[in-house]
Amino acid sequence: GRASRLHREGRGFESLSAHQKIRSNAGFLYTRRSLHATLWKTNFILMTIIENYKSVISKYAQFEGKATRSEYWYFFLANLIIGIVLSIVSGIIGDSNGILGLIYSLIVFLPSLAVAVRRLHDTNRSGWWVLIVLLPFIGWIWFFILMVLPSANTTAKSTGVRSDGETAKM
Repeated sequence: GRASRLHREGRGFESLSAHQKIRSNAGFLYTRRSLHATLWKTNFILMTIIENYKSVISKYAQFEGKATRSEYWYFFLANLIIGIVLSIVSGIIGDSNGILGLIYSLIVFLPSLAVAVRRLHDTNRSGWWVLIVLLPFIGWIWFFILMVLPSANTTAKSTGVRSDGETAKM
């Protein structure tokens, strides 16, 4: 927009009118348009995390099918945020054993396992690859690499069905 053009030209926000400027709590200067875009993106990401979390929980024991990279990592991010909140709450209420976190971990164990297996299917690997985490140290590194790999192209060779719906000749 105009603000980024002014910034590139080195003139800054001085040439903007007062109603075009908004100062945020952090002291950053936004134009109305850039602030609206920033808030929209934040809301979109938050809704995406919540929708993916609900989707994974609703398919808590479904080990067939595929899960996209974003589905897996948004679920991971949601669990990380919930875990941090639960640890803060545990500290506030004096739960030194972390019972809240343990209960939550038990609740999401099966959905976490299912989404990891579906993610492995998305990379054309067997779900049994999830057992690689049992190898000390290197197993977790390899599992992380498997989770960040892009989705494998679905080809006629791997599925027997071409993208146009026809059965492939094998």
